[in-house]
Amino acid sequence: MRAGWSSRAGLVWAAAGSAVGFGNLLKFPAALERGGGAFLLLYLLIVCLMGMPLLCLEFWAGRRAGGGPPAVMGRLAVFPLLACVFSLAYYLRLGGWTVSLLARCAGLTLPSPAGALLFGVLTLAARRRGAPAIERCSRAAMPLLILLLTVLALWAASLPGAGEALGAALRVEPSALPEQLLPALGQAFFSLSLGMGVMLTYGSYLPPGRSVSGEAAAVCLIDTLCALLAAAVVLPLGMDHAGDAAFFLGMERLLAPMPMGGLLAAAGLAAILLAALTSSMGMADCIADAMPRAFVPLMPLMLLLASPTAMQASPAADWLPRTIDLVLLPASEAALLVLLLVKTLGIFTRKYYKIGKNGEKPKKPWLKRGKRQRPRFGIFD
Repeated sequence: MRAGWSSRAGLVWAAAGSAVGFGNLLKFPAALERGGGAFLLLYLLIVCLMGMPLLCLEFWAGRRAGGGPPAVMGRLAVFPLLACVFSLAYYLRLGGWTVSLLARCAGLTLPSPAGALLFGVLTLAARRRGAPAIERCSRAAMPLLILLLTVLALWAASLPGAGEALGAALRVEPSALPEQLLPALGQAFFSLSLGMGVMLTYGSYLPPGRSVSGEAAAVCLIDTLCALLAAAVVLPLGMDHAGDAAFFLGMERLLAPMPMGGLLAAAGLAAILLAALTSSMGMADCIADAMPRAFVPLMPLMLLLASPTAMQASPAADWLPRTIDLVLLPASEAALLVLLLVKTLGIFTRKYYKIGKNGEKPKKPWLKRGKRQRPRFGIFD
């Protein structure tokens, strides 16, 4: 029997921990600075109108199937699993950078590849015991993350020019709405862990008959709150958002000269590490649940995909997040929706009849009264 969540709050914290990660702390502030209020408006609409219903769908489908992507999608599970493998590789890269910078704050020298390996070991150790261990880690990490982001946001608000930076980022340009649609869509999918199979796996730990709409709404609320807090921290600093490496290098360069800059940098990196660990635990759990024998051999491949592991501000190093956002996650979620549509519309293509009193099948069932024989459609029944 699968070990499940101890309560609804356990699912909320675990799913929020999976959703809140590098997408909120790094990608969202950069996208908000580039797209401004147009991006934010589209992002909030997509989260409310698409993200929350799709999150409910993934919770429900996983709970109904009692398993992760293979139990829900069959052969089509290759799409979410591929997205999950690439996403975990991306997290190994950024997690390695985070661990390396934290070591530097403590006066130690740790190469980025060694940091990525250490981050992978922490991820495997945290999810070793499945859902109960993930729930305990998320219950401890997520409130601490929100507290750290709140303290850092209050500090950033006191910096000179903070109001102007936030005001410029929130200004809506109607002409920018069409071009910001695709970035907002990709950001919403990545931020909510949609299309990775993680939420399908988390839904499978739910007991049958439990509603999931309230949990999905709470996860979306926490995820959006953390993204906005991260933007309130990052935007007043005026960091370079040319790439992921530029963000990390800029954080170290800007915070070091400030009073208590080392402590502030350590607090920010600790918040990033907490968010990254709770997210990577969910991805590792999804892959290990779907492919228990292949998970360990896949780790070297994911470390290879995480290259270049050196912290270099090179556009070539950012092919991985673009592939995940624009190709893998939309394709995976589209496969799940197509499967749902086919299973649902199967009622119009399958033959079934009204059953008469003696069990006979009348020639013209629509003219007879009786009980309709109901077809079954697997998890979508």
